[in-house]
Amino acid sequence: KDPKPEELEAQKAREKGEEYKKKTQPPWVVTRRQFKQDYVGYLDQRRDHLYVLDLATRETKQITSGDFDDYCQAYLPGCENSQPAWSPDGTRIAFVANQNRVPVLWVRALDSVESRPLPGTEGASFPFWSPDGNTVAFFAGDKLKRIDVAGGQPLVITDAPNGRGGAWNADGVILFAPGVSSPIMRVPARGGLAESVTEINCGSGPDHHWPQFLPDGKRFLFSSTLGTADTNGIYIGSLDKTPPV
Repeated sequence: KDPKPEELEAQKAREKGEEYKKKTQPPWVVTRRQFKQDYVGYLDQRRDHLYVLDLATRETKQITSGDFDDYCQAYLPGCENSQPAWSPDGTRIAFVANQNRVPVLWVRALDSVESRPLPGTEGASFPFWSPDGNTVAFFAGDKLKRIDVAGGQPLVITDAPNGRGGAWNADGVILFAPGVSSPIMRVPARGGLAESVTEINCGSGPDHHWPQFLPDGKRFLFSSTLGTADTNGIYIGSLDKTPPV
């Protein structure tokens, strides 16, 4: 008995349905709300961790782990892309980890298997070390702060509404960029009145940040952006306010 036309159509539909099921991949289960860094799609279950690259052997070694990201991503509120910072003796790293969507300052010794969070550093960004390696300075809550690595609570040094990097010399002077479109400022490491050591819009552009002391502890490098092709770049400044070059 030949099948009826409607029976043939039903059979074709069933076969087509089975073929479609074979080609269709299982749906992705989204458990994290953050977007990828390029803003295309959602993140998978992989996490971002810290690695150390040996320049001599070209080998990399993962030094952190866990179900959270070991750097603060720019698209998360208050994160602003924090970089890890080496201690002066090169044995420890201070970094911001985004655990439970809250950026916190951590310290990891290279000869240790575990990282250690520093209490009271929620919202931290852009850490940098004291010359003796006993203290880490960082930005949080519109302030520049410092905390002893051995323990204790953070101390406020001065205001910094949108900090963009800092450096600390052996004479107890801290350089920092308090925000966007600002000069480089100096302040005593113990706290006190901050004063500018560069001047914006005077041949070196409208936005100075990322200061780094040179070995003499008097001169420093800083980056200038948001200007023109003629002003954007790396400059050398000085604590005596000599015009940067």
